[in-house]
Amino acid sequence: MTMPAPAFVGGELDFERLSFTLLLRGAFAIPLAAVAIRWPEPTLVLAMVAAGGVIGTFGIFELAAGLVSGTLPSTRWFFLGHGVVSIAFGVLSASIPVASAQGALALSTGWLALNASFTLLLTVRRWEHWRERLAILAWSLMNVACAVGLVLAPPPSTFALLYALALYTFMLGIVQLVAAAWIHSASVRRSAAARPANGP
Repeated sequence: MTMPAPAFVGGELDFERLSFTLLLRGAFAIPLAAVAIRWPEPTLVLAMVAAGGVIGTFGIFELAAGLVSGTLPSTRWFFLGHGVVSIAFGVLSASIPVASAQGALALSTGWLALNASFTLLLTVRRWEHWRERLAILAWSLMNVACAVGLVLAPPPSTFALLYALALYTFMLGIVQLVAAAWIHSASVRRSAAARPANGP
């Protein structure tokens, strides 16, 4: 029996790790955001800093994975980009409680623009897969809408901005769980499709 090509094996392992990382991040982010939304007065700051810490920490691992990954350059750049966006989210969550209202607003708008840019580039990368393209484009446009809303709306208080971040984090956790399930499913399909070609 012929063994699969090393690049294929490495790529599948990278995608499985990414799926597991997204699953863990979503599993941590959703309950922390839910606690912040349900009991905002005593838990909002602590829960959002914790959620940002979890997402940022996983971003560091993704950044490291991108730097040492032996997969295709496009996959490596995805790991690097997603790692940077995740680390920036952690910095944002920790900075809002201590920043001025104007500074917190600028940080939030900047991060939304960064995430929208990253997902828009990912949309272009997955353009031939129309379901993925539409799903990623929808998430990118939602980030653009949130950024525009922050710019056009009256300046929110730090509390209101943190509460909005909690709502966003809850949605982000759901998106990451869905992405983890999709990546795992796509990886299983690719492995199944490649198996006969590597058979005896």
